[in-house]
Amino acid sequence: MKKLSQAAEQDLIVGLQGLDLNLEAKTLSGTGLVFDEQLNEFHCLWDDSFPECPERLHAIKEQLIQEGLVDRCVSFQARFAEKEELMLVHR
Repeated sequence: MKKLSQAAEQDLIVGLQGLDLNLEAKTLSGTGLVFDEQLNEFHCLWDDSFPECPERLHAIKEQLIQEGLVDRCVSFQARFAEKEELMLVHR
């Protein structure tokens, strides 16, 4: 393997030291957006007039795409909330 010159080696070291490798410390900011394909299966079993339905959610997603807003959001994978997270808004 070819050895780098001292100047090139120093440039490489300075460049590596400038990298932020702490992925956990990164904070995403902006509008969060969560879509889950399971929502396409949702139907309120006890109220046929309940407004949430797959067609409504699909229409909302399509409008967000048309307006170019999906690309401006921070997307998250859906997951179950932890009890502590729920307690932040449901006391």
